[in-house]
Amino acid sequence: MAQPAPRNVPGMRSRELKAIRTAAGKRQIELLVALEAAGRQLSVEVAPRTSLKRMVSGWENGAPMSADYRRLFAVVYGISEADLGFIPKADKPPAAPLGAELDPWELADALTHSSITPPTLAEMERAVLGYAARYPTTPPAELFPLVTRQMTRMKDAISRPQPLAVRRQSVALLGVLSGVAGQLALDLHQPDRADGMFSVGRLAATEADDRDLAAWVAANQSIGPYYAQQYAAAADLLDDAERLARSASSLRRRAWVAAMHARALAAAGSRDQALAALTRAHNAIRAATDPPRGTDFFDAPRLDGITGSVYLLLRDPRPAEEFIRRSLDHRSQADAKGRALLTLDLAACRVLEGEQDEAGHLIDSALDLAAAAMVRPIVDRARAVRRHMAGWTGTPAADLDARLAAIAS
Repeated sequence: MAQPAPRNVPGMRSRELKAIRTAAGKRQIELLVALEAAGRQLSVEVAPRTSLKRMVSGWENGAPMSADYRRLFAVVYGISEADLGFIPKADKPPAAPLGAELDPWELADALTHSSITPPTLAEMERAVLGYAARYPTTPPAELFPLVTRQMTRMKDAISRPQPLAVRRQSVALLGVLSGVAGQLALDLHQPDRADGMFSVGRLAATEADDRDLAAWVAANQSIGPYYAQQYAAAADLLDDAERLARSASSLRRRAWVAAMHARALAAAGSRDQALAALTRAHNAIRAATDPPRGTDFFDAPRLDGITGSVYLLLRDPRPAEEFIRRSLDHRSQADAKGRALLTLDLAACRVLEGEQDEAGHLIDSALDLAAAAMVRPIVDRARAVRRHMAGWTGTPAADLDARLAAIAS
């Protein structure tokens, strides 16, 4: 039975709701629709639309919110109440807004404002690579405001006269931030904004004369068309990335780009080219001796996961499952997004083998994994696997369809 509509009784305040909605790219009307869908999912009756709109405006400006509505907001954004910024009403005055903390490099820069010194540059690099490293394990609505704020600070830093070598490195760091921002925009289903961020990243790579960065940005940009099933466009971007990486990048990056290229080629139906690219990826990762660091994050478990995806696309489920399971055994538990996508590939293997009940169970498991970090590629992939299960009916199928519909809304 539906609970009575929750009242706006004194509860807890959030200092971050508006920033999170802005980062997620939601208009207020979209938020209202999502809250109504969450209410149906949790059997909580929400206020009428007109009243709800007024209440949302109040909450985004610091009005207290009841426990039921806090639950609804947590479902809508896929993050915890703590991450939504709720604090007890009686607490001390709100701290600085989301993302407003100072990095050490910003303080060092203020002390030497005429130019960026080597210690400041080192702190800048540490901060930027830290954001890149947090991408797999941090909800995009939480990370996006931090990254865009860091981009603003980087822009201010490089707008002042700098020695040429310092300027080049600073511009390259802005390019890395642009690449991360592009990935986050894709996760938040903002393709136009993602394209803009990737364009800035490639421009930064050109300005810094950094082919390594250009390869990394192009490979990240390919993720959008790949998940939009524009496989030829993704393969073209990755062909360009492989060409750039061949003369400049580390072996780990070459392996990553080649593996991504293999996946796009397999999806486009180019079997021989896909297997050749996959061979290049495995050769490069076997030869890599430096440990993963910064944007050179690629390792053997990640390669196993993409290898499984390639064999799946080539409709060879047995080796696909072997590589995917091996990747899951060694993939970090903190990487919820990566593990969810691998589990969906495992579900697709089960579809090819005619085991649709098990496939449905795996889709549910993947959605559970990603519950706190739901991103658009996961939703799109789950729906794509479900579309290939047209003959699967009954209560489990209906339950899964309802769950996917609620998440998509």
